[in-house]
Amino acid sequence: MTSPLQKSGAEPSSEATGQTGQESLDGQGGISYRKLLRNVPFALLWLTLAQSALGDQFFKVGVPWHATQQFGDVFDGALIGMAMALPLTIFGLCSGVLVDRVNRFGLLLGADLVRMAITGAIAATLATSMLGLPGLLAGVILLTVPSTLYMPAVQTIVPRLAGGHVPTIARMDALLLGSATTMTVLGPSITGLALTVVPLWALLGIDAVTFGIAALLIVAIRVKAGGEMLRPTAAKPSRSLKGILSAVREGLRFIMTEPALRAQFLVYPALDGAQYSIVFIVPGFLLSYGDGGTVLFGVAVAAIGVGRVAGMFTVTHTFLLRRRGLVFVGNFFVQGLAILVMCVGSEAWLAPLAMFFVGLPAGMATVSVSTYVQSVVPEEMRGRVFASIASLSSAAMPVAPLLFGLVATSVSASVSLMCIAATFILGSVYLMTQRRVREVL
Repeated sequence: MTSPLQKSGAEPSSEATGQTGQESLDGQGGISYRKLLRNVPFALLWLTLAQSALGDQFFKVGVPWHATQQFGDVFDGALIGMAMALPLTIFGLCSGVLVDRVNRFGLLLGADLVRMAITGAIAATLATSMLGLPGLLAGVILLTVPSTLYMPAVQTIVPRLAGGHVPTIARMDALLLGSATTMTVLGPSITGLALTVVPLWALLGIDAVTFGIAALLIVAIRVKAGGEMLRPTAAKPSRSLKGILSAVREGLRFIMTEPALRAQFLVYPALDGAQYSIVFIVPGFLLSYGDGGTVLFGVAVAAIGVGRVAGMFTVTHTFLLRRRGLVFVGNFFVQGLAILVMCVGSEAWLAPLAMFFVGLPAGMATVSVSTYVQSVVPEEMRGRVFASIASLSSAAMPVAPLLFGLVATSVSASVSLMCIAATFILGSVYLMTQRRVREVL
């Protein structure tokens, strides 16, 4: 099969030329971002993620703040974090099997339409003041279920568009993820400001509209790219429960037998759970200093996005793309130090600065892990491997916000954040001892 990018004159795939992923890395760099956007299917995919990500921030920032402020406890915000993570932990492994076996057009379109309906329903019930904490938690869980399919599906499409050329895959990943992450800069800032003058339900209504726009753009991708790019990669898969479970095990087995990935994913569940908890503890940290308005919280969350964008584009434009092991071992160490400085400083204004240095190495790691997996995993397994990675990473996410929320409630939010920092540093020390991780190129 010839990808749209190859038709427009891009380099052939590394598989076609007999190159390995590492040989591609050492060769000519990927094409420019401007040229990438001339590829219409890729440009539409980029626009789909970018505009939807902006609406997502209204939900991801506004709802935890609403729960913390409206229901009066940091632990209530932590419960929202649990609800957001629970579907990925439960359904994530099976979602990868579906991505490999189901036409991506129907999958992406259906996910956007379902999320539009659920977000609209949450907005409507908030507008009528009929939604308490149990209903809000249920709505969050229902909204997150279709989201477990979305990014694994997108990540299986990117290598086809890039023709298998690793530097181009990295550029595409950086542009897609970086643009989406840019919205995590605009979104929290806009949310923090908007919540001072408009109710949350109005922002969630806008979020529902972005899902509708995303659905239309997916239809446009189908028209421009044809059916081949969005077809499933698994050949005549078994539809039995035994066959599905066997496919799930294949994804997990690949991760646990690939030396560099295995070492990382032995500790990533705890590290990613701690990282995920930060945004649900920071409101309590800011409120404890009396400076915890929605604007400062929005700026702090936006700073994570600024750091992520900077990290993503740094890793694709420097030697770090060929020294990804440095990123793997240093990622959480830098994050831990940043949080410790924020807590020891005991000043609310340090939060945005610390959050930038949480986002910076995380952005580098996002691109580094994604390109590494895309270069070493066979195409027919990418969906289940990416879903397995997401599931392993999220394994502790439903529990971690509750644990750190309990510490924040019983002691203080500052102590809870220091526990998160300690988790990061201990995990990084372990990764530094793993030669196969340090030496990844």
